[in-house]
Amino acid sequence: MISTNEVTTILGIKTERLRQWVKFGYIKPTVKASGSGTNTYYSKYDLFRIGFFKKLIDVGFKRWVASKFANKFSNDDWDVVWNKYFIVSGTIDRSKNWSDTMKLSITTNPIVNCSDKEIVIVIDLWAIKKSVLDQIDKNLHLFIEKY
Repeated sequence: MISTNEVTTILGIKTERLRQWVKFGYIKPTVKASGSGTNTYYSKYDLFRIGFFKKLIDVGFKRWVASKFANKFSNDDWDVVWNKYFIVSGTIDRSKNWSDTMKLSITTNPIVNCSDKEIVIVIDLWAIKKSVLDQIDKNLHLFIEKY
């Protein structure tokens, strides 16, 4: 299990930001602190979800939407993420909220045909997973020193 401080070091995010995401329910750790003086712990799958959540925010999604997408992935989904892309598309219609027109798909083909009235965002899931795994390797000393 990975502590909050380790997660923030590995993913390069501020501790308070991660705690806020947990507090508001955007991120769900494997083991949530049960009270004062107790720790919150994350699995490697939680790190993949947090990395994906962060990427979605970085490209402009609102946190509640990013959370909805990130939490769709089970641990088994992350185990088979190899050469797969997360694609979000939606129509541009000023009378509707863009999030109401969104379609989601996971595919091995990042090429998407769309009209000029659509917005398409393609995110490489393997790149997110690999980035997290690389950061874990880079910060392996955290885990070795801990045990």
